[in-house]
Amino acid sequence: MRNKRYFSIRTAAVAFTLLLLSFLPACSDENGGNSPDIPDGKLYTLTIHLQPSANHTPTTKATTKAEEDEKDDAYERKLADWWLLVYGIHPDTRLDGLIDVKSSKEYNFNDDDSRTEVKLELPIGEYRLYALANLYSLKNGEDLIEKLGNKSIKEDELKKATANLIEINNFNPTDGSAQQAIPMSSYATKAPVNENGENTTDVALFRMLGKVRIDLYNRMGTTENVTLKELSMGQFRTGPIWLLPYGDGPELPEIGPNFPKLADDVTPSFSTYPIVTDGKDNLPANSETPLSHSFYQYETGFTEDQTMADNAFTISVKAGSKELTDYEIDYDWMRRNDFLTIPIYISNIETTLSWSESRMPIGGLPEKKVYGPNNGIQVGTPFTCTVNHAGDVTVEYELKSIEGIDDGLALKYNPGGEQVSGQKFCEATLVSNKATAGQTVGLLIDKDNVVLEDNAEITLTPDDATPCKGSFTVRTQELGNTSSAEIKLTLVATYGTETPKREIEIPYTIIITNEKKGGNS
Repeated sequence: MRNKRYFSIRTAAVAFTLLLLSFLPACSDENGGNSPDIPDGKLYTLTIHLQPSANHTPTTKATTKAEEDEKDDAYERKLADWWLLVYGIHPDTRLDGLIDVKSSKEYNFNDDDSRTEVKLELPIGEYRLYALANLYSLKNGEDLIEKLGNKSIKEDELKKATANLIEINNFNPTDGSAQQAIPMSSYATKAPVNENGENTTDVALFRMLGKVRIDLYNRMGTTENVTLKELSMGQFRTGPIWLLPYGDGPELPEIGPNFPKLADDVTPSFSTYPIVTDGKDNLPANSETPLSHSFYQYETGFTEDQTMADNAFTISVKAGSKELTDYEIDYDWMRRNDFLTIPIYISNIETTLSWSESRMPIGGLPEKKVYGPNNGIQVGTPFTCTVNHAGDVTVEYELKSIEGIDDGLALKYNPGGEQVSGQKFCEATLVSNKATAGQTVGLLIDKDNVVLEDNAEITLTPDDATPCKGSFTVRTQELGNTSSAEIKLTLVATYGTETPKREIEIPYTIIITNEKKGGNS
């Protein structure tokens, strides 16, 4: 379903307000200064489609993005009010036109083509469009709106403008109050108006908040439920951000967020966000459906001039009989419009992943990561393998221990290779061979140098000497641009003396990239 708005330089819509500084160049002296100097004496229709962009899932995501529920989707698309700014005719880059719209309509989240449509009548020329939405959810929103209404904001000033969001609880209310609409903004969108052609452009809005979803699984290997007693995440930055998205567009760059420079005597504050404090949530045993908690947060980065003691996000969790423990996770930023999904497995398992490449330097040691140390709780952020050369990459995995199990522990493989009804085995699958945004060529290839297709099965090699170890090898090709691939490794372990033995299953996300980049790695 589309909401259509029509505006003309000749007539103003009654329901909404079209505020014009001057869509046209200086008036013609030959006509006594009363008529516009239009190059060909004509106006042409420019059709603009305005819609919120999709949530961005970072390439180093913890898990594959699941579909948000309808309530979240409708809320994240909501445009309570919006402004469309038109620049381009005037050489001093002052505001050529402003459309100020108050709307209570929400998008149809079941329709991918849902958008608001605006039609403008403009002379031939090159224009640059900016869209802003839900500015009343900014602390300085009233000031910005006043400047827009006065048509006093130049393009350079707009690009340097900062924003301060209202308190985060307004977007995550717990007292039954309504959620404040998420503020949004856009890049400069080029919009040429020609005599011939459709003269159509799309303007994508980026939310000024990020979203986090924590998925909790009970992987204790018993039939008992586990109570989630406490859960929090930190540290999230509070302070000014840029009004417009950073980078050159049309998408956010694959780097951490960029913040306005603060005064020498000013530092941003960082705070922990409490998610669960009442200890009433139960995690069903061995359920495939997680207990999920979603919330919105300020974009955050830990840079050299805006830092704190811990230069990464942390998660604190207390479940069942386990003590409250802080975990530093493998994310060191969250941008506006990002959607981070973080799985947490409540278990008694400790595992180790390590990787090496065929061209390791002399004396170089494989990089490794330990999951579930001390109390077995595993925060399932990805294991990243950053290679410097094309060639073979070997990932080794080892199930180190399960608390209380002294013997009989082993990884479960499928010796025949064929699916067995009702049975699960250790497996690895290539989720995406184009995990980097804008990537057109797959990073991983087979022995015949053919690019592997998504969802391809990767062969696991058990360790004959140690039943709790194994490995797999993949091959990367030489590429000029940054590229990555995402692999899902699922370990299935058997243990105990019962017949049949108990089983426990925990997945891992492995990211292989051919270049070291700043960001969530």
